[in-house]
Amino acid sequence: MVVANGGLSNGVEREQLWSLFAKYGGITDIVMKPGKPYAFVSFSSMDDAALAANELNGRLLSHGADHPLSPDPRLYMLFVAECKLFQWIVSSGVCSDCTEMLDVLNVLICLYFLCNALRLYIFVKKYLAPVTL
Repeated sequence: MVVANGGLSNGVEREQLWSLFAKYGGITDIVMKPGKPYAFVSFSSMDDAALAANELNGRLLSHGADHPLSPDPRLYMLFVAECKLFQWIVSSGVCSDCTEMLDVLNVLICLYFLCNALRLYIFVKKYLAPVTL
């Protein structure tokens, strides 16, 4: 699962995400790239991951009163049930530590959010733009 706005560049810490997501089931891994505003959270159960994505999507994550970053980030989830390409890359030994794959995922995430921003822009221009008389 991808957690947008839940990354190191937003001041979110691994322990914060772990304690938040652990309430929904067994976490197998959390990957956070330095300087990126997102994280990857893996669960041992697909049902637990789906429940966490559903329950936590749009939730405001409080940094605490003494945290230098503000405002508190709102978390957005992108749940992927299965990524056969990633599994094949790891099992075939194409990459040893898979940092290259994380770079590819970084590009895909950026494209995903760019497409959604473009859809929102088109919707606003088409349906919510002020009517001129």
